[in-house]
Amino acid sequence: MNTMWVAWHSLKTRFTILILVGFVLTGAGAYFSFQWMLDQIVEDLGTLFAEKQVLYDRERSLRPILREVTLAKKLATSPAILAWARNEDNPALKGRGLLELENFRKAFADRSYFFAVRTSGHYYFNDAQGRYAGQELRYTLRESNPENRWFFETMNQSEPCLLNVDHDVEIGVTKLWINCVVRDGGRPVGIVGSGIELTQFIRDVIEVTRGDVINVFIDQSGAIQAHRNPKLIDFRSISKKVEERKKIFQLLDTEPQRAQLARAIAELRSGGDPVRTLYLDIGGRRYLAGLAYIREFGWYNVTLMGIGSRVTKAYFTPIAVLFVLALVAFLAISGLVFKVLILDRLSRLDQSVRQVAAGRYDLRTEETRSDEIGRLTAEFQRMAETVRDTTQHLEETVRRRTAELEGANVTKDQFFSIIAHDLRGSIGTLRNVIRDWHAGDVPDAPLLDATRASAEHAYDLLENLLQWASSQMGHRVPDPVRFAIHPELVQTLAALRAQAARKAVAIVTDVPEHLELVGDVEMVRTILRNLVSNAIKFSPQHTEIRISARGENARVAISVQDQGVGMTPEFVARLFKIGRANPSTPGTLRERGTGLGLILCKEMAVKNGGDIRVESAPGKGSTFVLMLPTSPAAAP
Repeated sequence: MNTMWVAWHSLKTRFTILILVGFVLTGAGAYFSFQWMLDQIVEDLGTLFAEKQVLYDRERSLRPILREVTLAKKLATSPAILAWARNEDNPALKGRGLLELENFRKAFADRSYFFAVRTSGHYYFNDAQGRYAGQELRYTLRESNPENRWFFETMNQSEPCLLNVDHDVEIGVTKLWINCVVRDGGRPVGIVGSGIELTQFIRDVIEVTRGDVINVFIDQSGAIQAHRNPKLIDFRSISKKVEERKKIFQLLDTEPQRAQLARAIAELRSGGDPVRTLYLDIGGRRYLAGLAYIREFGWYNVTLMGIGSRVTKAYFTPIAVLFVLALVAFLAISGLVFKVLILDRLSRLDQSVRQVAAGRYDLRTEETRSDEIGRLTAEFQRMAETVRDTTQHLEETVRRRTAELEGANVTKDQFFSIIAHDLRGSIGTLRNVIRDWHAGDVPDAPLLDATRASAEHAYDLLENLLQWASSQMGHRVPDPVRFAIHPELVQTLAALRAQAARKAVAIVTDVPEHLELVGDVEMVRTILRNLVSNAIKFSPQHTEIRISARGENARVAISVQDQGVGMTPEFVARLFKIGRANPSTPGTLRERGTGLGLILCKEMAVKNGGDIRVESAPGKGSTFVLMLPTSPAAAP
């Protein structure tokens, strides 16, 4: 058993096994390369065939329609038609107009024409048999009739001619109609044109393709104008709203392909390549689609070709070449085995030794084998990792202790600054008033107000210092519960109404009564009290403070917006930091602050799984936004 274990982990055994594995991998690589090559060839040839097919279909379908469009354009500019449209009731003009229409009827492939006059709405028509000779006026178009909407929509278009697949109920025919606008000095006065029998158009243009190839025509919105399945055709597209049309996008299986097809349609219309190809899944089957834009009448020709319908893998048999390549690859792998198994590993170990000798312990060896070189490398790496971990631990301990000492010094300096400046000033004012009072001097009202403000300031300072110190020492742990914010805000504002009234500051709230959040109730009250008190402090007299709340994903955003003095970006950047560079700023009536309120608010918000952000600019007021979670999962 021991002998087998030694043989398995020897370099000779590994070398033999790697030769066999290399042979297997070479064969597998050759096979998959063959498959990949065939797939690429089939895809490239299929794409080329689709491009050629769609261009062929475009030209084949364009010729008969373009001839009819050209004749219809010429008829729309006929002087006889224009004169009749100007004065429809004139018998002489009507006779010349009908004669002109009759001449063009014989030239149209469908041997039919129609002419609709804008002023009267009269619709004139005659078919290939001339059955309506002398009775060309068939009916009157009315804007209130949905069947006649095509006429009024076409009159509003800027293009000279439009195509429309429609069934005319009045004359009982379904055609691909060619509608050309008759203009009098740029003003539309009627529509003239002809049509192509839809069944004939489908038979001659659509059904001429065979097998898996499907030919489809769509307009610029994607509405299907011609398809071998008449049920998919969107009749009267021009008279429908875009969302009401039967579009080719509705046939696709996935939304990304719909977006891809829409981009291809837009790119073709804007110019560039005359053809675009892409893969589309329709009814669970994949097609290679070729698209071409027929600029003459604003349609797109879409050729859908089933994968493998024209080009298959059976056409290619490059097995001999791939076999030779597989043998060459096997020889190359055999030559590399010794280098990979021994020389490269020894080279990496040598580089690791040099790296450690230079004082760089972060080794990135990839050695996982358990032979002689593998064991040596593993032991060396463990030694280097031990030295690295010890060094990093010592360095991290020094950095952490240094940071703690620096933080303690900053906190100490802040405490001394607050006590020396704010607390001493407030207590000094109280002492002076008491001394004067004791001496028999009764203070006047302004001095008493100043004394009261100093006392309130001292009380707020002590309150914030106690809360902040408790937070820093970890004595105050949040107790999150779910509660409605509206009653807590009402209670908080009740205690601040008097402060706002002294400055005639109006407080407007927009907080839904049902809006709930998760957090420590007392901490949230403290945050709201500080934010609203600060807003009052920095608001000029006779201004307004707006407090609103709304849900944002899994959070509640509570905004406190004032019309006060605002802050510079530099001041906002240090707003929540402890240090001498962030002193308290007097309010609009010289109210004094402690400098700790917002820092305390920020820490409480973070402990409750939230945050506070500030939007402010000098002279434009400030908005403080308190973000808190709405579910226990988001809370700490």
